[in-house]
Amino acid sequence: EPLDYILTEDIYLLDYTPISTTNIRSFDGNNKTIHILSFNTPSDQTSVNLALFNEVLEGTTLKNIRVNVYYGGGVTSVNVAGFAISNSGIITNCEVVSYSYVGAERPNPQTPGLTVNYNYSNIDVSSIQSRVAGFVITNAGSITNSRVGGTSLEIANGTAITPTAFNIIGQGDVAGFVYENSGIIASSFFMNGTITNQTSSGSDTATAGFAITNTGEIRLSYARGIYANDSEIHATGGGIETASVGAGFIYENSGIIEDSYSNIMLTTI
Repeated sequence: EPLDYILTEDIYLLDYTPISTTNIRSFDGNNKTIHILSFNTPSDQTSVNLALFNEVLEGTTLKNIRVNVYYGGGVTSVNVAGFAISNSGIITNCEVVSYSYVGAERPNPQTPGLTVNYNYSNIDVSSIQSRVAGFVITNAGSITNSRVGGTSLEIANGTAITPTAFNIIGQGDVAGFVYENSGIIASSFFMNGTITNQTSSGSDTATAGFAITNTGEIRLSYARGIYANDSEIHATGGGIETASVGAGFIYENSGIIEDSYSNIMLTTI
């Protein structure tokens, strides 16, 4: 029978394999931090899903969870997200950030955020599907008051820190918050980060500040890049870089978007 859990201390995950919420009715992160130091990426797998949770099931409620991610792994076919691969439950007040901390050594520290390395310098997107998103790959549930990146953070004992810029680097389709939304997302954002799609030019891929496709509802949400200084109106310190098609907020929408915006620079590489 699924149980209720609360996190009482920061935890550190090394060679981590994502889990589903089969045995979790509710999980309160209690504003502690789950540090993902590295993922377990077996070399004999042709498809790998990397996130904190593989699947958030209907009937599960996750709240007040902070995930500190510094890098992804090296695979050929991959779904990578900071929080979950799929969500059919309820996620509220959760965040994926990247910041320096004392207490564990990072193996092979790279660019802060999600950096996905491939066995080939340029993958063939016609035969290999690669989807990278800052928070969740597919959302059919509810996500509210959640975020990827940011400019301020309060950790244990009320200590205020400034997180590093959250950078998402990958190939295939790359999004700041969610790859595909058919559920409800409200009051959520991707902020103070960059999104770099390293797929070679001429390939049919999509890059977006918030989501690749939306058939559900997105309200009161935004995607914002890096400000070069505090007085900027338009974020010019870093944003989306792609050799293919890029969109500031949503790449393809047939759902509902209300009271949302994008302030992120788009650059062709």
